[in-house]
Amino acid sequence: MAMDLALVCTLGIAIVLMVFGILIFFKLARVTFKWLITIILNSVMGVVLFFLLHFIGINIPIWPQVLPVALFGLPALATMLILKFFGVAVF
Repeated sequence: MAMDLALVCTLGIAIVLMVFGILIFFKLARVTFKWLITIILNSVMGVVLFFLLHFIGINIPIWPQVLPVALFGLPALATMLILKFFGVAVF
């Protein structure tokens, strides 16, 4: 499958503009990158633990539940586990 040169250039320009936009946003909002790294790590750890729990046998439905865990990380996963423990059907 050959990639068209125009498509590759367009994607490259789009990625550069997105990174530039994110940098401008954080500069204007005066938000530190340490905060951003903390949020990203929280989300990644939540998703990894979510799939690890599913792998060891705690059956939480994957597709309707993975979005909140990806957005909110460990607190969302803990909330879903508590709700499952008490027998509350979330989805």
